[in-house]
Amino acid sequence: MKRLFCLVFVVVMLVGCSTSSEQENYHEYVDLSSWVGVYEFFDSTYPYQTIGSVQMLWQSITIFNENGYYFADFSRIGWQTWQRFTTKVVGNSDEVNFLFYHLLVLDSERPQFTQWGSWYEDVVMITFRRDNSDIITEWGAIGPILIANRVPGVYFEYVGEVPDDHFVGRYKQPTMIGEN
Repeated sequence: MKRLFCLVFVVVMLVGCSTSSEQENYHEYVDLSSWVGVYEFFDSTYPYQTIGSVQMLWQSITIFNENGYYFADFSRIGWQTWQRFTTKVVGNSDEVNFLFYHLLVLDSERPQFTQWGSWYEDVVMITFRRDNSDIITEWGAIGPILIANRVPGVYFEYVGEVPDDHFVGRYKQPTMIGEN
């Protein structure tokens, strides 16, 4: 009986260690530099909507490296939407997941802007997967306006490198992982 208990205990401990090491994989360095840059997607109900106002949503993702870790700043601006948040970027050269990290606090100089979001840390916001020269988007906790665009497909387009001024006047944020 003691042997059975010890065996069960060891198995439970090993499974627990394996699970915690999977959760800690984010802290292992993986070169995602091939993903660094700015990606954009503009979604609109025009010309599909014929009654009422046209709804639009512009989404921009800026992927960058900070202190050896990869993050992405999201901007989602459009019909009844103003969201800015940061995600952790995890994956490999073929596929990355954007895991919610925190809302970017809006600048106190612009009190007229408000935002909402009720996501929890590490929720998958979206996934990018490379398919030859295309970037396939799989939607997670966020999505497009058009229901027809909710299926995985080519939506975001690489539009260039991270501009030098991306971090100038950047919205306030909590300390990033690895900062002193």
